[in-house]
Amino acid sequence: MVDAVSVASQKFVQSQLAARKVESIDMLPKETRREIKKQARAIAYKDVFGEGHKVAKDGTPIEQGTGSPGNMTAQCIEAYIKNQTERRKGGPEEGYEDNLKKMRAQLAECNARRRIEEADDDDDD
Repeated sequence: MVDAVSVASQKFVQSQLAARKVESIDMLPKETRREIKKQARAIAYKDVFGEGHKVAKDGTPIEQGTGSPGNMTAQCIEAYIKNQTERRKGGPEEGYEDNLKKMRAQLAECNARRRIEEADDDDDD
């Protein structure tokens, strides 16, 4: 499971501690701690990944935003190249070329899908 933290989830935990007049979540019964953490995680996931985000079978969120595999952009690829070649100490990460190849293939697929969607939108006029 991916750890996600947001300001709202941290405020939620603090409000729960204040309501129970304790300074630490460790001072609460195990079941109460578990419930607070569960609710805080749900708040953080909503804040970080969006309302109604998709999840994989193992419960990990599926990336959907700009630059994700299903929504690749040329700018994302350019930023990846710049980060790996100019900013990263010690040179590109292991698997850089493979990642770049994969990202370019994803961009081609996304652009093809976008062209089809644009053509469909034009047909509606």
